[in-house]
Amino acid sequence: MTRPLSLRALLEPESVAVVGASDDPASFGGRIWTYLTRSYRGRAIAVNARPSAVRGAECLPALTEVRPAPQAVVLATPAHTVLGLMEQAGQIGSQAVVVLARDLLGSEPEIRDTADQFGLTVLGPNCLGLIHANAGVVLSSSISLDRPYRGGPIAFVGQSGAIMGVAHARAADLGIGLGLAVSTGSQAQVRVENVLSEIAQRDDIRAVAIYLEDVDVALLTSAARQLAERGIPVVALKGGMTPGGSERAAVHSGALAGSGRAFSRLAAELGLILVEDVHELLVTAAATLIPGRRWHVATLSGALAAVAADQASSIGVELAPPLEAAAGNPVDLEAAPTSPAQNAKRIARLAADPSADGVLAVLSDSPGLAELAGELQPVAGDGLGRIVVATECSSQLDDVWASWREAGSAVFPGLVPTLRAIAASRPPGLAAARPGRALSDLISPVEAVRLLRDAGLPMLALQEVDTPDAACAAAEQLGYPVVLKTSRAAHRGPAAVKAGLDSPQRVRSAFADLNHLRPLLVQAQADPGLEFYLGIAKDQTFGWQLMLGAGGHDVEELDDVAITPLPLDGRNAADLLGRTRVGRWLRGQPARRLVRLDALLDIVELAARLPDLLGRRVTAVDLNPVIVHRHGISVVDAKISLLMEGRSGEDSPA
Repeated sequence: MTRPLSLRALLEPESVAVVGASDDPASFGGRIWTYLTRSYRGRAIAVNARPSAVRGAECLPALTEVRPAPQAVVLATPAHTVLGLMEQAGQIGSQAVVVLARDLLGSEPEIRDTADQFGLTVLGPNCLGLIHANAGVVLSSSISLDRPYRGGPIAFVGQSGAIMGVAHARAADLGIGLGLAVSTGSQAQVRVENVLSEIAQRDDIRAVAIYLEDVDVALLTSAARQLAERGIPVVALKGGMTPGGSERAAVHSGALAGSGRAFSRLAAELGLILVEDVHELLVTAAATLIPGRRWHVATLSGALAAVAADQASSIGVELAPPLEAAAGNPVDLEAAPTSPAQNAKRIARLAADPSADGVLAVLSDSPGLAELAGELQPVAGDGLGRIVVATECSSQLDDVWASWREAGSAVFPGLVPTLRAIAASRPPGLAAARPGRALSDLISPVEAVRLLRDAGLPMLALQEVDTPDAACAAAEQLGYPVVLKTSRAAHRGPAAVKAGLDSPQRVRSAFADLNHLRPLLVQAQADPGLEFYLGIAKDQTFGWQLMLGAGGHDVEELDDVAITPLPLDGRNAADLLGRTRVGRWLRGQPARRLVRLDALLDIVELAARLPDLLGRRVTAVDLNPVIVHRHGISVVDAKISLLMEGRSGEDSPA
């Protein structure tokens, strides 16, 4: 049986011995010793066979001579010495060891066995150690520590030492407080998932960025749920999402990276926010700390204001109603002659607007930028509240932002990356925006089914329930087998659906599993068949569009959807379907015998008329999956988005 891991001796040791320590900052052990002793408040012991290697501090020739035993030991020594030094650490009573050596790939079983023999907690090998800025504990050789840094509410945990170093340096670039940074390397014992579980028990971290190659599904699921219960979001970058990436990950850390598609599904079920770039990690994690998603945007350029409007619309960041009708939102602060002090006051007024959650100030090259930054900094604070500052400045103004960061404020890298980070971290319950779609409210699933059934669509019957008894009664009425799933569309993934329920006992068991996602829906189970996606959405520029293609849980990954403007005006729905891979497959005789293609095309023609049938406030209808089988067709899930109340524009209710 695997013993439970305690990470306290790693994260908050009362004493640390560095084996291989020296005063030479150019050496491996010298950097670790230098960085540790700058801020560490506990007892630091240098261990080196050369007594003169460290001056002005305790230096012993061997680890076995350290008394009392240090809680943590950092091994800045060659790979061939590691197992022997681990045994010595265990024999004298140490509790944790950091193994930094890179040449131990494949030796993880021996390291793990030694750790278990002596009850040690081991970080590494092939890692960059850890930087626990919130506790003043530095057990790392990262050159990012040459720069000033500060603690804060964000943590980074990843297998890669290089990416940990980049994250730590990037936090300094952005003026963001990185309270904890941990590199687990090839994970002989301590894994990323173990550190996440530890973070879930602490109060100083409010968001986590992670880099993964190897994944323990059970451990990650447990850690993610613990963090979710504490309201701590997780932003994830996964190495090895493609066959080529998997090969490199195996060489790098010994990881069995697995399928990118499978990990994407797991991440969706666990509520992880996936990003695709190292630099997105911290920006998105920081954005999760910013409350709300309804924004004012202020720029120093009319062009940037136009770009901000386009980007906010396309990625689902809602713009608050403008405070100044003439200026609009986004507002170009330089549209009329103003001073830097006046611009700072206008930004502060936008931030004080109770109808908005905050203001994004996008600052670009300007003669008065230094003065504006000086006026704005006391109001903006740390940059993770109601005023967020993004820079579109050239390098000639780097000194302005250096002073800004030194004053303790954060600055985000550019308009579009900042908006994307805000959009990626938006809370569940907002409609997922397609390009050009206005942000909308989702109506209830029961009401959506009623409206679409009245419009003539073959919707599967369902009932919303809140108790096991009600679920069983609904199942009896609808007829077994049934499906039980959450009523909250934003949470509805494979883990939130229980199918094939053919008895009251199975319905009650499924209800217990999904109880945390109430209210639930009981729905008649569809006959098996081919799954399609069918949708309509009103683009703010191009008007109504119809989308058709392969559907199901993997609709986005399949990326097999064709789009055409409405009305169809005599164009054939079969031609639209023929533009997809699944449509071309359906042209063959074997496929035609499996599905009622005519029934699907009839549904497409009906969906094309939905804008007129459902009314002016409807902005989108998503039908997925639409299951086509030998006997006909069934629409399983439907989402209807309505234009949010209070938004201006021609789509507002009359």
